[in-house]
Amino acid sequence: MEGASDARASGLAALSHLSLLSDEARSLFFPAVAELLLAAPGTAVDASLHDSFGLNFSAAGSDAELLLHATKLLLCRVATREYGTDGSKQVHAELLSAGLADGAAVWVREAAEAAVKSCGSAELRLAQAHAAASYSHDYLHDFDWSVYHVLGSSSLARVQTPLLQLHLQIAKAGRSGEVATEALELTPTEVDATLGALSEASEALRALS
Repeated sequence: MEGASDARASGLAALSHLSLLSDEARSLFFPAVAELLLAAPGTAVDASLHDSFGLNFSAAGSDAELLLHATKLLLCRVATREYGTDGSKQVHAELLSAGLADGAAVWVREAAEAAVKSCGSAELRLAQAHAAASYSHDYLHDFDWSVYHVLGSSSLARVQTPLLQLHLQIAKAGRSGEVATEALELTPTEVDATLGALSEASEALRALS
């Protein structure tokens, strides 16, 4: 566990680059990064962050990029299910180990906790589970639907049957911007079964720490 704590402290060291921001901007930075973590995978955010804070967060290896990464790391740490009084003390110790002064460590920890509380720790965990899955699995980017009634069909089982037609836009894993469209037709029974499976999957994601 000590090694894990040291690794986290090392990752948080770039929070010293908060000095790049004005006092007013610092108070807005943590909520802005929390909103970024809630965004759908592939959402363009670099431009909005640049406009808001005047830093290029996409420049590889830059102080701004390292600051953004450290802030994401801290927010995800605070959003874990087990975070509480003990977690708060541990994070404070890790911030001190990362080189922050005691007063700065208190401010940073409280700012991160407030940002996570405002967006919801469960919502943030769910968004990050989706983001992690998108790197190795296709995921649902968007969808559209319509309902119609079959008056005639070459299949007798489909005659006089209401159907739900779904058009799913599937984003391809690891391929930024590539989206494929899939069409499905579902009977009421199939719709109920699909909604049940999706509900179970959603609950399972919410249970992830």
